[in-house]
Amino acid sequence: MKTTEILIDDLTVTIVRSARRRRLTLEVDPKGIRARAPSRMPVHDIVDFVELKRDWLHKALQGLPERSPVVPFADGAEVLLHGVRTKVRFLVGQRGAIHLTDDALWIPVLPSHLPIVESARNKLVRWLKQQAAEQIEQRVAHYAAHMSVPRTPRHAIKVRDYKRRWGSCDAKGNLAFNWRIIMAPSATLDYVVVHELAHCFEFNHSRRLWQIVEEIVPDRRVHQAWLNAHGYQMYTL
Repeated sequence: MKTTEILIDDLTVTIVRSARRRRLTLEVDPKGIRARAPSRMPVHDIVDFVELKRDWLHKALQGLPERSPVVPFADGAEVLLHGVRTKVRFLVGQRGAIHLTDDALWIPVLPSHLPIVESARNKLVRWLKQQAAEQIEQRVAHYAAHMSVPRTPRHAIKVRDYKRRWGSCDAKGNLAFNWRIIMAPSATLDYVVVHELAHCFEFNHSRRLWQIVEEIVPDRRVHQAWLNAHGYQMYTL
């Protein structure tokens, strides 16, 4: 998959090319405009299509929610967990595991050669990755059975540090998920799991794939919208 960025008058468009893609589509989210195109589509065809959709693109950009200021990670800052803004508190000089209470996420952290904030962040990221791995494993098992997905030992589930995707499924059915999805509401995490499992039946983004997804998650657009609106907040760590 190759990406390039072009400026079309006042619009900055990121072109994402894929050999599997058969037609051109446009996406708008807080990160900007993406044109997903077949690998050999001429640039001028993409430009023409963007020009044709200019009014729609401007309306879509204007309709995006305003981004909240990103607060630097520190004691007392907030992070998303299961879709809820949760205060982080440091327990400096204490040992032990991170624990969640009704009012905060408590991080015991010992002084070291690293700044306290960096040590706390590293510990929190490790904890979130573990939480994500456990919950995703459970939800994959649940939905794989519900959808009658053929599972074999080669169907590995991994948690990765993706920059531009929430999950993936390769041709062998191996699944991988962005650990940050644990920050989203549980129902949105479920949508991502169902989406990737649907690729075990349709290895594309055809109408049939979305039909499979909507049989399980009929409000999948709600979850897509949440990720588009709040996804950037999940990259503050």
